[in-house]
Amino acid sequence: MTDVQHPQPWLNHYPEGIDWSCELTRQPLNDYIDQAAVKFRDGQQ
Repeated sequence: MTDVQHPQPWLNHYPEGIDWSCELTRQPLNDYIDQAAVKFRDGQQ
């Protein structure tokens, strides 16, 4: 059953500081993957 008060219940489970409504740059998925590989090449930041 869907909760009308909270139509997106998964938002309650996001870590603190995650902005669901942030603006994303439109680019191919492989560009995002390449950027993440460079950013996290030595492990988690």
